[in-house]
Amino acid sequence: MVVDTPRLLLLSQDVNYSALLAETLSARQFRVDSVSVSDIAVERLRKQHYDICIIDANNARAVALQTVRDIRDYNNAIPILLLSLRNERDDIVEGYRAGCSEYVLSPCPVDVMICKLQSWLRTLDVTHDNDATLTFGQCLLDTNTCTLTCDDKSYNLSYRQAGILQLLATNRGRLVDKRTILRRLWHDDSVFAARSLNVYISGLRRLLADSNLKIVSIRNKGYRLDGC
Repeated sequence: MVVDTPRLLLLSQDVNYSALLAETLSARQFRVDSVSVSDIAVERLRKQHYDICIIDANNARAVALQTVRDIRDYNNAIPILLLSLRNERDDIVEGYRAGCSEYVLSPCPVDVMICKLQSWLRTLDVTHDNDATLTFGQCLLDTNTCTLTCDDKSYNLSYRQAGILQLLATNRGRLVDKRTILRRLWHDDSVFAARSLNVYISGLRRLLADSNLKIVSIRNKGYRLDGC
């Protein structure tokens, strides 16, 4: 999926900053919707499609972090850039653990911001360049909509669930290294990320329980999708 006119949602309680950034990005061929209330931002993302979300955490950090968490409760796919003046290690870790895709230190030069946005858009293009649908056994995975259909049952997957299943399905019967999954979908192969992966695998196993497919764990190595 090639993004022609990237659509951004900008959340900031600083109206002047928001207007300036929106004007600057609009001049660079971005379509920007600006909001100042977190609940409105969450609702917009539920009902409309955006390519990237930018959240300004400088005026109400706790609210901004909670907004990131609220978005991640139902949307793991959209890149979220969290803007913050706070640059201590604990602050940065807190931002990433809340669910942001990139922690951006403010003030961020416009040309650097543009490069960051373009980099994330290229990532989106790569994600959708592969075949949109994968058929394996009794199941069909639509990677664009993150929908899994097994027999007559359909499930809405998170971005990471769909990504894991895509890697396993395209390598069916072969071992997929755990670090490959973590680096591609978490950009992190720490113990914390590995525990998160285990939770996702358990969830996928439950969804595949009634099918002829099985996710097999290879201790300390990775996973393999078995079945016809």
